[in-house]
Amino acid sequence: METRHQTSPLVTDSVLEALAPNLAQLKQFSLTGCLRVTHRGVWAVLSANTAGGLRVLALEGLAAKFLRPHTPTPSDLAALSAHCADTVLARLQSFTLSVHSTAWLASTAALLAHAPSLEIVQLYAADPLAFAPNAATAAIMDAFWRDLVTTHGKRLTRVSVHRMAISLRAIEDVCVRCTALRQLYVVVDPTALGALANCLSRARVLSAVHINFPTISVAADDDDDDNEWLDDDDHDREEVPVVLKAPEALAIVRRCPDTISLFGCNARVWQVEREVRRNDAGELVVERYLAGYESPDVPEQFLVVRT
Repeated sequence: METRHQTSPLVTDSVLEALAPNLAQLKQFSLTGCLRVTHRGVWAVLSANTAGGLRVLALEGLAAKFLRPHTPTPSDLAALSAHCADTVLARLQSFTLSVHSTAWLASTAALLAHAPSLEIVQLYAADPLAFAPNAATAAIMDAFWRDLVTTHGKRLTRVSVHRMAISLRAIEDVCVRCTALRQLYVVVDPTALGALANCLSRARVLSAVHINFPTISVAADDDDDDNEWLDDDDHDREEVPVVLKAPEALAIVRRCPDTISLFGCNARVWQVEREVRRNDAGELVVERYLAGYESPDVPEQFLVVRT
């Protein structure tokens, strides 16, 4: 069974509590834009899932008060994490959350610690301004990804980070330690594409990569030498690409593992094709090239974020 509640003022804790007894076999639970829902309503649904079979949990567009770290009472997300300390999330495979600030990350990590079967993590910023790259933000996010990869790295098959940058150090950690990673969707400053290719080269079975340039351009001041969001060799922002051209995309694709089949940047997606030819030495070699995306299905990376 699957239940989805999209933007509506009618969806409240009371409504979810009334529905909960009928959701014992629930497999997927998604809330989108339900601003009147707190941890109470979410917990009512999760705790009623007595079969313990919830596979997908998506909490998107929740009110900012769902996490309010500086109040005397625990935040909704922290309270939800405490409730889930048993086996409620034992079979959870996919988790999606829109976050309002870096303060959400600690409670998110605590919540996911109770999900030993987790394979997919999708996070995106409700407000990109709250995640403007700086040293403090980088440290918090690096710690979050380090802990998440330590706990779930061997199982993660998809990592999606949208509308907020993720440092090159964190991306490399994901590529190295998430040995089953097949899909990676991240926000990267256009000056860091060379360093990103180095990170991707360390992945093992990566099949799909999509990068977005940040909505807020990263300033490359000479005084900001420790900015982990940028390639150390690329602080000069001249000739920064607004749109990634096919030759530039191919240069990155050639650094990816042999399993790569799909690559995209911003609104453009390419299929990675291969051809066998003889090189100048007469040897048969396999070369990659980019072709237009021909599938009738919308690429997965465009289905992740609801704004």
